[in-house]
Amino acid sequence: MRQLTIYLTDPLTGEGIANAILSGLYVRQAINMSTSPELASENWQRLYQLYFEPDLDAGFQIKSFRKFSFINKLLIWLMNRNKPLAEQITYTFAGLIPYKKLLP
Repeated sequence: MRQLTIYLTDPLTGEGIANAILSGLYVRQAINMSTSPELASENWQRLYQLYFEPDLDAGFQIKSFRKFSFINKLLIWLMNRNKPLAEQITYTFAGLIPYKKLLP
């Protein structure tokens, strides 16, 4: 199995405590379901790919869009005119909705 680069820091907010706590739970699960250190490492990589990678990748995509100032201005303009969209974006940045649900 290929070695993963494990990245747990939120790409948009820089926050990392929530993912650090969750990763500890998944590491424990990987160890409990394994019969050797090598298998534990493989199981952790699978759990990371399943539970962390999709949302972190979506966060990186969103971050890449936001580097353009017109995107930020457009987003604010849209949020001012669409309350459900504004709530969804707010909940996403608060960590209540995964980034992957914000993207089409």
